[in-house]
Amino acid sequence: MNNSTISTIIPLYNCSQYIGEAVQSVLDQTVPPSEIIVVDDGSTDESIAAVPNHPSVRVISRPHGGLARTLNHGVECSQGSILTFLDSDDRWLPTKVEQQVALLHSPEKPDLIFSQTRVFHEGNDNPEKNEVVNGVGKSAMMLRRSAFDRIGPFPEAEEAHDFIGWYARAREIGLSSHIIPEILYERRIHDSNDGILQQDRQRARYFSSIKAVLDRRRQQQSHDT
Repeated sequence: MNNSTISTIIPLYNCSQYIGEAVQSVLDQTVPPSEIIVVDDGSTDESIAAVPNHPSVRVISRPHGGLARTLNHGVECSQGSILTFLDSDDRWLPTKVEQQVALLHSPEKPDLIFSQTRVFHEGNDNPEKNEVVNGVGKSAMMLRRSAFDRIGPFPEAEEAHDFIGWYARAREIGLSSHIIPEILYERRIHDSNDGILQQDRQRARYFSSIKAVLDRRRQQQSHDT
């Protein structure tokens, strides 16, 4: 493992329409990652064929197993000491990696670095009309592999949200985070978003993960007293 390399992991499932733009936004970084690992989670469309052919891009195929398993498999297959993630229908702005890696090596040395996020709807790509939110999520994040190893893998249980409980663990073990006040990540809303197609399921996972976090904290408080 190279102590100075950056790995980007892109989970892919039936996203042929957008995967090319997502990968290209990583290739277009002013400081491009050393490797881009696209993990195909058993797509049944032409997603793999739509992945740009580039020396730094590697496509790994696996049987369909869900987002968290796909992310964890990508981490296992990656070589970098710094990890980044990008959803296959979203995109980065060109200086995301450059700004985040500079902060990662700054005297403050935060463990997890995020950025502001612009949320845009397909067909309405006017930056002045789109919502801007704090990007505490995978695709806006950069962290050292050592921090990821301390937190542990993304939760693979069927009822768990892939990020909420994972980030809560990061906070519980005392890892620090920082949000860059600039927009460096753009999240696309479209008719094929999992959050739209599986609203009830996503909502159930969200609340299940929140409940698990609160239960764990109550247990810890009871143990401490």
